[in-house]
Amino acid sequence: MSQGKESSGGRVNYYLARIESPQREEQPPYIAECEDIIDVLGMTFDEANIFKEIWRTANERTHGKGKVGNTPLRAAQKLVHYAGRILRKAQRAQSMPDDAIIPLMAQPASSLTEQITREVILNGHRWTHWGGTTDGKPTVSDNLKVEVQLQSGECRIDRADKFDWKVRGHLTDICKYRAAQD
Repeated sequence: MSQGKESSGGRVNYYLARIESPQREEQPPYIAECEDIIDVLGMTFDEANIFKEIWRTANERTHGKGKVGNTPLRAAQKLVHYAGRILRKAQRAQSMPDDAIIPLMAQPASSLTEQITREVILNGHRWTHWGGTTDGKPTVSDNLKVEVQLQSGECRIDRADKFDWKVRGHLTDICKYRAAQD
């Protein structure tokens, strides 16, 4: 394995790591290949990109084997980008049925209000977990009729502007909400 920076594409040495002292004492030293680990663990596209970036950054830092043009800032930006994709997918999956995600993403909303309206319509009657925001209000219209569940387990229905949305660590704090059923 050569030292130094290499161009990307094809088989490059910055995706190899020699394991001299494996965790299992009975296992002989071996060379780990980043791609093999991605495959055997069945990583998603986003997970694989995060894993590869961590691998490259650490391999360059510890063994001097890196990718030409890669910088700590670029590496951090990639990690944030792909982690953001994973987070957004998880949030959509939690609050919307699978068949609603594709149409929502296919047509961009012309305003924040339209985006929120779509989310409420597509979200149907599923709960949205509430942990608070800096201004203490959810991203729903004040006159939207919502059902809230308090930390105590009690549920209430009223217009969104009638509730105290601040999080204070009390049993009366809202922990989740949804559009109220008519």
